[in-house]
Amino acid sequence: MTQKRSEPRYMCAELVNILIYHEDRSVEETIANLEDISPSGACVQLEEAVRIGADIEILCATCSFKGKVRNCRYAEGGYDVGVAFDTPRAWDASRYEPAHLLPIETGLAYLDAPEAAGEEKPLAMGAGGSTE
Repeated sequence: MTQKRSEPRYMCAELVNILIYHEDRSVEETIANLEDISPSGACVQLEEAVRIGADIEILCATCSFKGKVRNCRYAEGGYDVGVAFDTPRAWDASRYEPAHLLPIETGLAYLDAPEAAGEEKPLAMGAGGSTE
């Protein structure tokens, strides 16, 4: 399945703390692997599924990101949880750079983005490193 995104997501690998706010007002704290990040969202891998729509907070070494769970799917021994940040453009590398940030775009980031005058659109790289 082809994904088209309005911005690049960057692959990374870093352990982060997660706070999951449940409907009953309880808060669950756990550890997750930050799989990818973009200005408006991230994907974390957790051991257990999380309810779509749940409020979640990603606690990094130097900052935190609050958002909502947009998707949750099983992926080899864990769950990939997609988070949309509450604040637009919440992340940039100058504010927080994961230790293992790979400057490789995932998905088809710029394919539908408007072109700047006189500039070519960059080709987005798939997770395997090839253009799609």
